[in-house]
Amino acid sequence: MEQYIAAVQMNCVVGDVKKNTDTVLRALTHLKESERGAELAVFPEMCLYGYDAFEHLSDPGTEQEIREGLEQTAQMCQKLQIDAVIGAPYFSTGHIENALFYLDRKGQSKKVYAKTHLIAAEQSFITAGDSYGICQTPFGKAGFLICWDSAFAENARLYRQAGAELLIISAAWEIPYQRQWKLAVCARAFDNALPVVAANRTGKDGTAVFAGNSMIVDGMGNILSENPTMEEGDCKMEAVKWMDASDRLDFGSQPEELRKELYQMKHMKFF
Repeated sequence: MEQYIAAVQMNCVVGDVKKNTDTVLRALTHLKESERGAELAVFPEMCLYGYDAFEHLSDPGTEQEIREGLEQTAQMCQKLQIDAVIGAPYFSTGHIENALFYLDRKGQSKKVYAKTHLIAAEQSFITAGDSYGICQTPFGKAGFLICWDSAFAENARLYRQAGAELLIISAAWEIPYQRQWKLAVCARAFDNALPVVAANRTGKDGTAVFAGNSMIVDGMGNILSENPTMEEGDCKMEAVKWMDASDRLDFGSQPEELRKELYQMKHMKFF
């Protein structure tokens, strides 16, 4: 049976954790029914809560609702025998992070990453992460990025150097910056000779309208599968084709040809 990976594009209702969880559960069920070989589904940034009204994250009951939503989703992953990457707030002692959780087919859930580069709208309510997570998936070791993180070459390169075999990007990237979203995703793949699975939000939260355009990209930066719309849905890629497409025979490989000794300011000349 062919094995598939999917980037799931969905809308969210801000603060309605139950409704958002139901959307995730339906998407997983539909994916598994349409592709029996689906092994991993990647969902957008903060998909269980939404990407607005951060000031209400600390309201009574929100943490419990998120915990229950993750538990229900983990149970569904076990039932369907599929892994999932879910964006949701992580409640730590004294602060809240914008995090990604890896839910496996055993019904286990673990926080694997917290967003390290926050935009202005988040900074008063969210604490930036300060570590990186690599997780074993059915398709190899994955490194994680959240939205604006993908615009920075350093994070992705660090994952590549640590042995990651693919990058997973979960995002709530807005209109009118669709070109920059595509550019960031494809560049991180090309920079590091790594395939990328990128799931982006659709819909609207407050004044933000999300661009959709989820995609799966090979290690040459070529888009292999995408949902080029702002509609809910998913894009899928069969594993063998996806991995073969990242082969760089007869082409240079930046990670293999780095000249680290040269990338220092002491070599800079000003004329």
